[in-house]
Amino acid sequence: MSRVTCCERVGAFDKGGSVCAGPAADEESGSPAPCAAPQFACADQLRCLPPAWRCDGRAHCADASDELNCTNPNPSCRGDEFRCAVSNFCLAPSWRCDGEPDCGAHDASDEDPYMCQKDFKCRGNSARCVTPVEGQFTCVPVSQFCDGERQCPDASDEWDICDNFTAADCGALRCELGCRPTHAGLACYCQPGFEPDAAGRCVDTDECAWEDACAQRCSNTRGSYECACAAGYRLHADRRDCLPINEPEDEPLSLIVVTTEGVRREWPEGGARSRNHSLAALNVRALDFVHAERSVCYVHHNLSKSGIVCVDADDFARRRSLGAPPLFPDVAGASHLARDWVAGNWYVVDGAREALYVCSRALAHCRLLLDAALGKVHGFALDPGAGLMFWTVWGAAPPAVERAAS
Repeated sequence: MSRVTCCERVGAFDKGGSVCAGPAADEESGSPAPCAAPQFACADQLRCLPPAWRCDGRAHCADASDELNCTNPNPSCRGDEFRCAVSNFCLAPSWRCDGEPDCGAHDASDEDPYMCQKDFKCRGNSARCVTPVEGQFTCVPVSQFCDGERQCPDASDEWDICDNFTAADCGALRCELGCRPTHAGLACYCQPGFEPDAAGRCVDTDECAWEDACAQRCSNTRGSYECACAAGYRLHADRRDCLPINEPEDEPLSLIVVTTEGVRREWPEGGARSRNHSLAALNVRALDFVHAERSVCYVHHNLSKSGIVCVDADDFARRRSLGAPPLFPDVAGASHLARDWVAGNWYVVDGAREALYVCSRALAHCRLLLDAALGKVHGFALDPGAGLMFWTVWGAAPPAVERAAS
C-alpha cells in the first residue's frame, strides 16, 4: 500500500481528527480567495460551501460558522436527537455523553458533566471516580478502591466510603474473590481480564465488544484479547493501532492535495522534488489514487466540458484523458471518485443527481447503481477485497454510514 494519501480538502476537522479541506484562502499568501458563486466561505476561510448548507442544522465548517447567527434555527430535533444548547445542532443520541464534544466550536453542551454523570458507566470490572477532569470521568479497577493508594485524580477511591469497611460486608454479594466499596455501592472484583456476573462469579471480559479495543481486528481470549491488522497494515508497538506498510518501503510520505486552483503532491516531511508535481484544474471535487498504476485520477472541469483525467503520480506532466462516460456525459456534478483495484471498475458519486454509477475501466460501459435520493454524500470508500462500498449521508435524515455490496 502506498503512502500517497488522497485529500479533497485541507485543514478542516471531523469527529475523528484532522481531515482534508479545500481552502477558500490562497495557499501561498494566506489571503482570502473568492468562492465560486453561489458558494460562501466559512469564517476561517478554509472551505467553500453551497448556500443550501447554511443554517441546515449540520455543521459543515470546521468552526461551525455556517450554523451561527441563523434567523430560523431548527425548530425541533427529530425523535430522540439531542439539541445543543448554543448552536441548536441536532445530534444522534449516541453522540451525547460519548466523551467528545460535537455541538460546535463554542458549545460542549452534549458533554455537560452533570448531565452525563448519570449516564456514564465504566467498562469491565471498573468503577467511576467522582469528579470529572475536563468533562471526562476516570475509571479505576474496583480492586483498587480502598486499597490505601490514591488512583483517582480526586482521590475519591480513598474517600469516606472506605471508613469501617471490612471483608465481612461482602457476604451478601457472594463474590468469588471479594468486594470493595465504590460510590455506586459495594461491588465484586475479579482478576484483570475478568468481570463478575450476576451471581458474583468471575467470567471472561469480552474486550472486543468495546468500540475502541482495536483499530481494525480483534480476537477475544480468556482473560485478555489480541489485535490484528488487515492486509497492507502492520500492528503498532501499542498493540492496538495499525500502520500502513509502505510500498516502496523507502518512499517518503506524500499527500495528494486538492485546492480551488488545482492538484498538488506534497511531502510533509520535506525534501525537494525535481519533477512536476502540480497542475491547474478548475473545481476538482472527486479524486482517487490508483496504486497499481501510480496514477492520480480526478474529475476535470473547464468552461466547455468535463471528464476524468489521470496523471502520473511521479510526474504530473504525463497526463491521459479518459473522457466522460456515455451514460452521463456531464460529470461536472461528480463529488466522489473511486477505483476498484480488483475488477478495475470506476465508481462515481454524482452529488447533483444524488446518484451512484459504476463504469468499466475505459468508461465505455456504465450502469446506475443507486438513485434513491442519496442525500449529501460526504465520503465514499470501496473495500474491493470484501466486495463492499461505504458512504456517509447527510441531509434530511440523521447522518449515517451506509453500506452495500459493490
